[in-house]
Amino acid sequence: MFPLHVAIKRGATGLSFKNVNMSVSACVQLTNIFSGSELTSVAIEDSHIFKNEEEVRLHHINLKSLEVIVLKNIDIHSFYRVPELNFIKNMMKPVRRTSMINTKVFAIPCQSTIHFTNLEVLDISDNTIADRTLMEMMCYGKEDVLLNLRTLNISKNSLSSINSKLFTRLEKLENLDMSRNSFDSMPSTCSWPASLKFLNLSSTSLPEVTSCLPQSLQILDLSRNKLTVFNIELPLLKELYISGNKLGNLPDGHLYVSLASLRVLEAAGNPY
Repeated sequence: MFPLHVAIKRGATGLSFKNVNMSVSACVQLTNIFSGSELTSVAIEDSHIFKNEEEVRLHHINLKSLEVIVLKNIDIHSFYRVPELNFIKNMMKPVRRTSMINTKVFAIPCQSTIHFTNLEVLDISDNTIADRTLMEMMCYGKEDVLLNLRTLNISKNSLSSINSKLFTRLEKLENLDMSRNSFDSMPSTCSWPASLKFLNLSSTSLPEVTSCLPQSLQILDLSRNKLTVFNIELPLLKELYISGNKLGNLPDGHLYVSLASLRVLEAAGNPY
């Protein structure tokens, strides 16, 4: 740990760990070392984290400058069944951008999410989040959590339904990526935040779309699904991606108040 002490003392603002084997107690010890530093970003990638018997107490954490946490391609058995990993939530209050990509995350408890008060970007793609655990992460849409969130990426998880009510309170949410999940259907109506501009539902096995799609959208990606028709009016839409479906015709022009606003239409790979 000595070189880290030196780096921190000399004012390092970013640290990245790659291809390392690290115990949970070592992670806690690192957090203790970081406390009081000027670190703005911490990343652990392509690494293995394991639980050991050594117990290291977490001191009072002072990481007021920390803005970015990246955990990517982490091999750890049952992420949230290791209680010691609760140290992560104690680091989250000042953080603005967090990625937990391919880290075997299956749940983020509501009692952790409530600490993410300044978070603007959350990427938890390529994990095993299911409908029930997403509801838990969002505190069932009943609590004021993630109110500063602008971008949420929950692609490539284990979701099977679109539950817009979980996001209604997120009045700053602009970008939502739910691609590469498996949705057999879409609700007939939904309630989305008026701020939502980008929605990615590509590669989700959708056979049809409904008026559930938010009217505020400017960019919509429905590529690589099973759509046979697209007839939803989205007056603010600027980019539409519908390639790789089963469409017999292009969307009717009357669906758009002003065709001049539609700048991009990608519709290749359909049996016209």
